[in-house]
Amino acid sequence: MQSAETVGVVIAGLFFSLMCALLLEELVFGGLFRFFFAPRVERPAGVNQPTLAKGRQGWGTRKL
Repeated sequence: MQSAETVGVVIAGLFFSLMCALLLEELVFGGLFRFFFAPRVERPAGVNQPTLAKGRQGWGTRKL
């Protein structure tokens, strides 16, 4: 039972450390939360999502 408690304390410590690092980064640079939680771009109803080209056209086959 003591090993389970130790594992829980280690995981909680790592989580706390990560949260402190994220808070410090946000206070210093101010960009990480905006990057991850940016509002989604609303698309008009008739516009499809971008997809990869089908057939022989794909990555690296675009004419310049």
